[in-house]
Amino acid sequence: MHIDPTFFEQILAALPDGVTISDRNFTIIYQNSLIRGIFGDRVGETCHRVYEGRDTVCEGCGLQQVFATGRPVTVRRTIETPDGNTIYWEIACFPLKNQDGDIIAGVELGRDITARQRAEEERLANLRFFECMDRINRAIQGAPDLDQLMRIVLEIVLDVFDCDRAYLLHPCDPTAATWQVPMERTRPEYPGVLAQRHEMPMDPEVAATMRLLLDAEGPLRFGPDTAYPLPTQVAEQFHLQSFMGMALRPKRGQPWQFGIHQCSRPRQWTANEVRLLQEIGHRLADGLTSLLASRDLLEQQQHAQSLLRLTQELERTLDYDAVIEAARTEVERIIGYRHLWAYLFAKDKQYAYALAADGSTSADIMTDPSTLRLTIPGDPMLEEIAAAKDLVIVADAGTDARTDKEIVARLGNRTIVNVPILLLDRHMGSIGMGTFGDEGVLLPTASQQQYLAALASHMAVVLDRILLLAERRRAEKERLANLKFFESMDRINRAIQGAADLEQMMQYVLDTVLEMFGCDRASLIYPCDPNAASWQVPMERYNKAYPGLFALGTAMPMTPEVAAMHRASLLSDHPILFGIGTPFPLPEDVQKFGDQTGIGMAIYPKIGKAWGFSVVQCAYTRAWTPEEANLLQEIGRRLADGITGLLSYREQRENRAFLDSIVESIPNMLLVKDAQTLRFVRINKAGEQLLGYSRNELLGKSDYDFFPPHIADSFTTMDRQALTLKQPVDIPEEIIRLKNEEERILHTRKIPLLNDSGTPQYLLGISEDITAQKHAEESLNKLSQAVEQSPVSILITDAAGNIEFANSHFTQTSGYSFAEVMGQNPRIFKSGETSDTQYRHLWQTISSGGVWRGEFHNRKKNGELYWEQATIAPIRNAEHRITHYVAVKEDITEHKLLEEQLRQSQKMEAVGRLAGGVAHDFNNMLGVIVGHAELLLNQMDPAQPFFAPLQEIRKAAEKSGNLTRQLLAFARKQAIAPVLVDLNEVVEGMIKMLQRIIGEDIHLSWSPGRTLWPVMVDPGQIDQVLANLCVNARDAIAGVGKVTIETNNNSFDEAYCAEYPGYIPGDYVLLAVSDSGCGMTHDILANIFEPFFTTKEVGKGTGLGLATVYGIVKQNNGFINVYSEPGHGTTFKIYLPRQTAENGQSPQNTIAAPIALGSETILIVEDDREILKITRMILEKQGYTVLATTSPLEAIRLADDYAGHIDLLLTDVVMPEMNGRDLAQTLTSHHPGIKQLFMSGYTANVIAHHGVLAPGIHFIQKPFSIQELAAKVRETLRDI
Repeated sequence: MHIDPTFFEQILAALPDGVTISDRNFTIIYQNSLIRGIFGDRVGETCHRVYEGRDTVCEGCGLQQVFATGRPVTVRRTIETPDGNTIYWEIACFPLKNQDGDIIAGVELGRDITARQRAEEERLANLRFFECMDRINRAIQGAPDLDQLMRIVLEIVLDVFDCDRAYLLHPCDPTAATWQVPMERTRPEYPGVLAQRHEMPMDPEVAATMRLLLDAEGPLRFGPDTAYPLPTQVAEQFHLQSFMGMALRPKRGQPWQFGIHQCSRPRQWTANEVRLLQEIGHRLADGLTSLLASRDLLEQQQHAQSLLRLTQELERTLDYDAVIEAARTEVERIIGYRHLWAYLFAKDKQYAYALAADGSTSADIMTDPSTLRLTIPGDPMLEEIAAAKDLVIVADAGTDARTDKEIVARLGNRTIVNVPILLLDRHMGSIGMGTFGDEGVLLPTASQQQYLAALASHMAVVLDRILLLAERRRAEKERLANLKFFESMDRINRAIQGAADLEQMMQYVLDTVLEMFGCDRASLIYPCDPNAASWQVPMERYNKAYPGLFALGTAMPMTPEVAAMHRASLLSDHPILFGIGTPFPLPEDVQKFGDQTGIGMAIYPKIGKAWGFSVVQCAYTRAWTPEEANLLQEIGRRLADGITGLLSYREQRENRAFLDSIVESIPNMLLVKDAQTLRFVRINKAGEQLLGYSRNELLGKSDYDFFPPHIADSFTTMDRQALTLKQPVDIPEEIIRLKNEEERILHTRKIPLLNDSGTPQYLLGISEDITAQKHAEESLNKLSQAVEQSPVSILITDAAGNIEFANSHFTQTSGYSFAEVMGQNPRIFKSGETSDTQYRHLWQTISSGGVWRGEFHNRKKNGELYWEQATIAPIRNAEHRITHYVAVKEDITEHKLLEEQLRQSQKMEAVGRLAGGVAHDFNNMLGVIVGHAELLLNQMDPAQPFFAPLQEIRKAAEKSGNLTRQLLAFARKQAIAPVLVDLNEVVEGMIKMLQRIIGEDIHLSWSPGRTLWPVMVDPGQIDQVLANLCVNARDAIAGVGKVTIETNNNSFDEAYCAEYPGYIPGDYVLLAVSDSGCGMTHDILANIFEPFFTTKEVGKGTGLGLATVYGIVKQNNGFINVYSEPGHGTTFKIYLPRQTAENGQSPQNTIAAPIALGSETILIVEDDREILKITRMILEKQGYTVLATTSPLEAIRLADDYAGHIDLLLTDVVMPEMNGRDLAQTLTSHHPGIKQLFMSGYTANVIAHHGVLAPGIHFIQKPFSIQELAAKVRETLRDI
């Protein structure tokens, strides 16, 4: 279908409506200019995409209805234009049909009705606004009180806004500690603060919200898609999703907060809703102003009536408790506080004293000792109260920084209000009130605060009047008490002054106390010492019905209860109460005397320990007054002075007798001379016994009356010297002749005794007889010299093990000086090598009195370890108590080294014997294998398939033979023929082969020594040693490295060998092999020469290389030392003994010859049948006539029975019936000229000494090849 756009444009251009034509697929095929001006040219797009932004046709689409019914339809749509505006359209839709009546398109005529729609919406909104405000006004006007006003208005707001919660909050004050909701209306599923009776703390986000509302002129919106976020904690607790609120400012009191919440979903509050909430808030503020004013007027009337009732009540009372109760009753009635208390300040405002309290909780103040008197300085709350002229209010004591949290936790305070008690300019104290526990926070209003200030003023007058009357009564009571006090003290003073001795004084005083206090018993206790084992009563006075401990005359044990009372008395500045109802209940052993209550104190005479002074009531439970306590305290002080005087007099009298007793008991001689005449005025008993003169003979005499003139002159000179100097003179030694002519050695001190003016009045001489001591010193000196010069170490420790003495040999051995070990414990010598068990056994032995003997592996000062053989024993004093320990120790390090060398040698010898035995049997079997293999090979064409396997069998047997030869070398049972050699020549011949062994990456350095001494050794053994050491050196070097071989002459004397264990005195030729390899640890070094010990991987080494080296060196009477450290390489030093040319023979070069045949007769003796069989076969194939047997005895018989000549005896060495050497000697004696060839798996001392063959002895080592056997047989037969 084709439509001419020009035609339609002319027709439709003048229409005021927008025209859109769409086909049956809702595709736009035409837009007039009005539509294009709004939406742009959108021909070809679907109409629902262009106008509604949908991909599909919406339900209720006008065109869809036209296409379905064929009838016109009118619809309204809200459309978003491309420029973002919202417009309202009224659209008339009708069909376009073809000639056949079929609908081919749909026409939409759209008219913009936005202005009309918005006018209608505004009209309806205004209608709802005025209807709502009418409801609000009627609610405000009809409310009789504030609660009803708030409730009705909030119910209307909840209905009008269709929200989940409407509320009023007071105060809208971000500085307040808490906030609350006095009224709210909510949906049942979203209860708020009021419904849950919550009093909310002021968190920072709520305070910030309040500040925003106070700064705004109207409502603010909070929540998603707004400028202000919701308060997080409140939103979570009360399920807020959107919130709108404002601040209300009534003309009375603080601002309020008015708001609505949406909890079920996020909500966008409209401008009309904001306007409506603002207007409701203004009307609500006016209503609050009116009702608050009415309420304030009513409160003022109530306050005035309350104060009038209080005044009337206070005029009738002079009792603090009644005043507090009257005030509390009125405060509870007006404000709701059920607790009230009061404190009066000291004049200097240093303390606050609890006056009285009323209310179930606040009454606890009067029963808690810690709150009866409070120190003001340092307590922030009390300091503020004492300085304030106005109320001090704490909203919540649990969080306020000014409160004492310990008291708050104990009493449960919440709100605290403190009202100053002011009388003119005098700040008398404070009235406190408030809430506790579940009562929550309750703050007084401004009018209530004025009421409380007025109430405090009324109370101030009454409290001042009560205080004045109480002061007058107190002064009169104090005057009478002082009069009685001084009368009582006068009686006590007269009792003390009239006593002749201590017992009489105590009796007089206690009689007076008993009468003055009207009690049942007055006592003195000694000692008042909680640490004493017992206590007693040296004096008490009592009513006849109640005798106490004094009547029994016994001491009492110091029980914990009595000790606690004594301790409290000593710590207290005042008398303490004890008995029923006091902190110190009476012990059971005291209750039996009938005591009920008592009061007592500690008194402190200036001589001896403290005493206890107490009075007791037995007839009834008595409450002791402070006045009685003060009187007892003063009596106790006077009593202490009286006891001091009488004890001092008694002590002087006792001291005089005591000093006389001391003087007479002193074992030294004491002589007192007159300073002027130097005549004896006193001498003690020891002096009489020493001199042999009685004191009657001595007193009044001088030295000249008893001693020769020259000795008397000497004594007099020393006396005058001491008197002139006015200082003591010490005479270490002086010889005196006794009455019996015996001479004694004395140590004397002469001491001048001065009078008050400083003039010498007497001369005191103190002489000690040191004759025995001097003799003992001489003996001790000899003993000391013996200990000091002892060839063993000697240590002496105290009982705790601390060193007190060490002799010089010890310091030489350990390296420590005496000063370094003095006071130290011997554990400083520990090396960790001696077990803790041994130390424990040592200590258990000596501490129990026994003698311990054993060994220590200790460490010297320089770190060197050494062995000691020690004997340690206890030293006992005269009381048989262990006071010291003595240790005698001998350095056995060298002995230990020798023992270790012996053990190592024995171990190696034992292993060697085992190795030799194994090698013997093994070689026999290898001999059979080698012999049969060679026989077969000699008879077989090399092309045969079994030729190669037989060769491998022979090679394996030969390798096994080499292994057994290494064992024999280690066991020193290898048959060798040592000759006199120059080691340089032997090594020189091995250098090329050794370089091939170690490889090209390792440099081989050869450093031969000059003019080397000859040594007696088998050159082949040197080859073995060098090969084994170089192989080990090669394996120890990772990559590039160096091996050094050197020789030299060395001589060691006895002194050198003593200092360096492991060396043997003599002349030696050194063969050293060093490498730059990885080195070895100490643990590895200790085991390297043991057979089969290896650190190489499995299959890389047999562990026999170094064992072979060790065996060869020992077999040639040498010794070997090894030096190695991890990371620093290894050096083996072999020392072979020097030989002279006369002691040996030079080596002979032999040239291998082909196998020679023979025709001689050979007698073979071998106990192993297989060896015998194969040996016979080999020799017979060489052309020899063979006689064979397994028995030596049978061999002798064969030889004797054989008609021909036997040329050679080939015999095994070790056989059951007879060894080979004895067999050879037996046969030689019967058949002279018979040659001898010995064969064995190892040599024995039968034919060789430590494997070294004697000259003229022929020997072949099993296993042997055909060529070796044939050659050795020919060699033996040729030997002359």
